Amino acid sequence: MIQYLLIIGIKIAKIGITNDKISDRGGLILFLNYFEKKGGYTLLFSVISEKINSNKKGLQLNELIKQIIAFFMDGTDCTMLSFDYKKEDKSDTVLLDNKKTQMATSHQIKNIFFKIINYFDHIAY
Repeated sequence: MIQYLLIIGIKIAKIGITNDKISDRGGLILFLNYFEKKGGYTLLFSVISEKINSNKKGLQLNELIKQIIAFFMDGTDCTMLSFDYKKEDKSDTVLLDNKKTQMATSHQIKNIFFKIINYFDHIAY
């Protein structure tokens, strides 16, 4: 590792303790920021919000979309219950730049998927 750092011209000046938050899923935040800057959330929000009736109560649709995209990209826990665990995990709220109250539950995610599925079922028939 040190040889690689020397090749690209980086010298380690100091090793010490930090208060910065470090995550094994650090690349996820880079992807989510890139997706946001390229208009991915806006596109998905506009397509989905036209198709389903969203409720003003509860989480905003754009927050649900952000957490669903993070869920698919993360891949560490591929169960619906992982949303309940992530709601209680402080590292996930920090990673998604959310408050605990903005984190979705598995029930909310299931509801949004059922709304989307019902929309496509009505089109097909």
